[in-house]
Amino acid sequence: MPLRFDSVSEGQITKILAWILKELDNIDDAFGTQKDGKTFALASRGFFDKKTNNEIGKYVYTIFSNEKEQRNEILDLDVILNNDSPVTLSFERKLPQSSDSNEYYDIVTEEGTHLIAETVNRYVVSGEIEGSKQSVFVSAFPFQLTIFDSSEERNSFFGFKKPVRAGTSDIIIHGFGPTFAAPGNMLKEDSDEAPWSLLFGDIISLREITLSFGDISRDAFLLTLRSALGDLPTLVGKDYFDTNGIGVGKVVAMNAYIKANFVKDKYPK
Repeated sequence: MPLRFDSVSEGQITKILAWILKELDNIDDAFGTQKDGKTFALASRGFFDKKTNNEIGKYVYTIFSNEKEQRNEILDLDVILNNDSPVTLSFERKLPQSSDSNEYYDIVTEEGTHLIAETVNRYVVSGEIEGSKQSVFVSAFPFQLTIFDSSEERNSFFGFKKPVRAGTSDIIIHGFGPTFAAPGNMLKEDSDEAPWSLLFGDIISLREITLSFGDISRDAFLLTLRSALGDLPTLVGKDYFDTNGIGVGKVVAMNAYIKANFVKDKYPK
């Protein structure tokens, strides 16, 4: 169940999970479908900032109708951040870590950047996702994150203290581009880790929020990064990351789980 709340909490995921499961009694929207001879239902529940009571995302429940056992089973529990701006991605290859619960893909942006993303609400898609282009709503849940004052500082951190000549050619490399991104397993093709991506981005907006999971509360920042995936909502826990000096105009490098959500708001009727 890829909740990916590594971004805001450590050591209390079990309690958070139990609370979110109880919220299944209060779902806002639902959708039923059949795929590959199996019956599934999707349901969503708003995910709110306690400070303002504004919805900032959704919990998504995937339910499998187990006809053999004559019962419904929760197959997956996920979370997404709201994003009003869709991005078109090519879903090049489904990764071997995929299952009925979760599917992970090598994706390519329209500009040609390769990343890895996990799908949310994919059962609303009638055809095959692998090999197709899809309009999706993306969000990011980092598990490692560093904030820099400038792109120059970030490039220096990654080894570009000065321009580097590419071999004996005339090509001079000054560092990474401001929206560089790459698959997290680019150096380990056989990695058994849950697929993730390395992304750079500039902070173009931020809000201080408080997340509430029953009697558990977590303070966080909801960032929007200018990234290879467009304007990317990103959840950053205050207690989990070093957020000293965070602000609009700062630049970020992060290892993050990227969610590709196929539904903007309500499920199709």
